[in-house]
Amino acid sequence: MTRLYSHFTIAVKPADLTEFERKLQKIKDSLGIESTSTVFQKMVDEWADLYWKAQRYDQLKEIILGFEAYYKHKEGVLDAEKEKD
Repeated sequence: MTRLYSHFTIAVKPADLTEFERKLQKIKDSLGIESTSTVFQKMVDEWADLYWKAQRYDQLKEIILGFEAYYKHKEGVLDAEKEKD
């Protein structure tokens, strides 16, 4: 079953619709927002922000690991570790 909420269309199994609407109302109450569309937009925006932060974190992690490997190699630590294996 689909339910149209302003410009969002959400597909929910008919058996799960009551539970979905209960959880949605709980989210609306906790955020203090009455508009379902605004709640969905806020959730989408927050997900996009988290996704952006996760991408930046992964990029920073790769840069840091790259620098670490470079300096270990430069100091001979990496070569010594390879010789142990």
